[in-house]
Amino acid sequence: MGLDRPIWAREAHHDSRRFDFSRKTKTEQRFLFYVYTFPSIFLCVCVFQVEHRNDNENHSLLRFNSLWEEAYRHDSLLVFSTGRAKTMYKKLRKARPLLTPDVIVTSVGTEISYGKSMVPDENWVEIMNNKWNRGIVEEETRKFPELTLQAETEQMPHKLSFHVDKSKVKEVTKELYQRLEKRGLEIKIIFSGGIALDVLPKGGGKGQALSLSDPAGVFVHPSGAEKSLRGTIDELWKYHGDKKDKKFRVWIDQVLATETTHGTWIVKLDKWEQTGNERKCCTTTVKFTSKENEGFVWENVQQTWSEESEVKDDSTWII
Repeated sequence: MGLDRPIWAREAHHDSRRFDFSRKTKTEQRFLFYVYTFPSIFLCVCVFQVEHRNDNENHSLLRFNSLWEEAYRHDSLLVFSTGRAKTMYKKLRKARPLLTPDVIVTSVGTEISYGKSMVPDENWVEIMNNKWNRGIVEEETRKFPELTLQAETEQMPHKLSFHVDKSKVKEVTKELYQRLEKRGLEIKIIFSGGIALDVLPKGGGKGQALSLSDPAGVFVHPSGAEKSLRGTIDELWKYHGDKKDKKFRVWIDQVLATETTHGTWIVKLDKWEQTGNERKCCTTTVKFTSKENEGFVWENVQQTWSEESEVKDDSTWII
């Protein structure tokens, strides 16, 4: 993923004055909470979180726009992620006062684009092409009368979208996986909203599009356990919302970046989390490698409990 700013430069943090949930509507809570709890290297916003019909005046969105420009624009990257196709996202921009993101992830994570001109990420296209053949997927899905194609606007080069009865999902997905595997494809099926079924390349999905790491990358948890770096990042989505209505903050300190060899960087920092009056800290070492057409790629993350940490609870520390 080509970026013009160091991807280790900033983590999202929580300002309790701006994110006072007791004073906000349910719509605002959903939108703003997602902004600060996603523990990623970018400050990420999901477009679908701002499409609530009960916010016709766009109050929540306009408040976020003001906050972003005031507090984050100068040193953060704004990333939008939506299940919508790129054409439908452009229509949404005409209907809603959306900022222009640095990165836009569309079509359920099968497309990544950059900047105002929405320049496609060609490297991501290559990843999506791996063991994917849209013609074969169309051929096999036509054999399932339970599947009804959605509108043409929802069909993309690396995504076929259908409607299906909820009671038929388990049976259909199992057989479809088997059929496509026999044809040499590696795919992912996503069922959402109680009716929508998307067929994507195995590497697709909003979580995968937002996490660029070496497939062989390793994450060493403070407990000493080694995990897959990509698997650890993908797992973060399970924790969305777990700090709601709590005074939660995340910040980094003592950041030191060193280029050890040409194109390889070691970044050391202290990552702090505070929930209520409870504070904990891990000393974190991250290895990045600059790869052509990909920007900086995570290769290794190692964390150990800091001597300053008041709490050292392995079970509640994610990354």
